[in-house]
Amino acid sequence: MKKLLLSMLGIWALTASAQKDLQIQFVNPQDGFEINDQRPFPVNFRVKNVGTDTIQTTDTFNVAILLNFQVIGNQLRGAVKIAPGDSLLLSPPNGGLNLTFTEELDSALMCVVAFFADSTIDTNDLNNGDCVLGSLKFFPTTTPELAAIANSVKAYPNPASQTFTISLTADNVLVEILDVSGKLIETVPVSMGEARTNVSNYANGIYVYRIQSATGANITTGRFSVIH
Repeated sequence: MKKLLLSMLGIWALTASAQKDLQIQFVNPQDGFEINDQRPFPVNFRVKNVGTDTIQTTDTFNVAILLNFQVIGNQLRGAVKIAPGDSLLLSPPNGGLNLTFTEELDSALMCVVAFFADSTIDTNDLNNGDCVLGSLKFFPTTTPELAAIANSVKAYPNPASQTFTISLTADNVLVEILDVSGKLIETVPVSMGEARTNVSNYANGIYVYRIQSATGANITTGRFSVIH
C-alpha cells in the first residue's frame, strides 16, 4: 500500500547529482483510522532527511495530502533546514483538514506525498510518500445538537436596511434567504459563527431565513423585514 501514488506523479528527476533524499512517514492518522463527516481531524507526518547532504532553507518542497487519489490539501514548504538523519514534524494545513462528504466509505486510502519543488534532485523517490487505510463514516447531526444550534441563533437587526446578520454556534450549516413565496434569494456563507448579507438591494418586505445542517436537516427558520 505504501508509496502507491508515487508512480502517478511523474515529476521527480530520474538522474541524481546531489545526495538529498526526503522520506515521508504518517504520524496521524494511522491505519484503521475513522473520520466523521464535517469534523476537523489532524494530519501529521514526518519529513526525514535520509540523504547525506543537508536540506537547506533555500530548498523548497511541495507536500500534498490525497484521499482516494484526490488532493484534499497541499502546501509549499521552505525556510527549513534539516540535517542528515534529522526529521521535521509537519501538520498542514493549519494543523488539520475539514472533510465534507455524503456517503460512508468503508475503505478510504489517505496518502501524503512530498517532492522538491525547485531544481534540487531527490536521489530516491520511492520513499517520498506514505499511505494509510481507514474509513469515512457519515453520522448525521443528532437532534440535541440541532436544538443547541437553533437555540444559539440570533438574527439582527430586524427590520434591516443595509445588512442582516445571523450569528450561531456552528459553521458547517447552510443559511438561505427566501421571499415569502418560498423563492430562494441567496445562500449566505457562514464564517466564524456568523452569516452576514447585504440587503440594501432587497425590496421592502418580509423575508425568511432558513438554516439547515450540512446533511439537509432543518435547524430553524425565522422571518425578518427589510425597510429602506
